[in-house]
Amino acid sequence: MIIKPNNNNNFLLNKLDILKDNKDKSGIYILYNIINNKFYIGRSKNLRNRFIYYYNINNLNRNGNSRICNALLIYGYINFSLEILEYCDKSLAEREQYHIYLFQPEYNIRCKKGKIYKLL
Repeated sequence: MIIKPNNNNNFLLNKLDILKDNKDKSGIYILYNIINNKFYIGRSKNLRNRFIYYYNINNLNRNGNSRICNALLIYGYINFSLEILEYCDKSLAEREQYHIYLFQPEYNIRCKKGKIYKLL
C-alpha cells in the first residue's frame, strides 16, 4: 500500500496545532518523510507528549538507535508530515501492529519469516 503525505500537516509549520489538537488523546500516527517517501508508524497513550518529545532536539540526539529520530535530525522537521491514523484508547499495540503490517514502514520494522519485529 502506498502512503502519500497530506501537505497540510507539515510537522514543523503546524507544530502548535499538532500539539493543541492532540492534547489528552491516544492513538496511532505516521511521520512521513517527504524527501525519500519513507515513514514511521508509532503509538502513544499521550500523543501530545510524544510529539513534544520529537520536537526536543536533545531527545533526538540521545536516541541514536532510533531510525525516526535520526531521520528527523538528518532531514529536519520541515521535511516531515504527520498523519493521525486513528485515535483509540484501547489495544494501542494491536492497532499499531495492524498498521505496521498493512503499510510496512521503512523507519520502524524489519520482517523475518513472516514475523514483524518493531525497531524503536
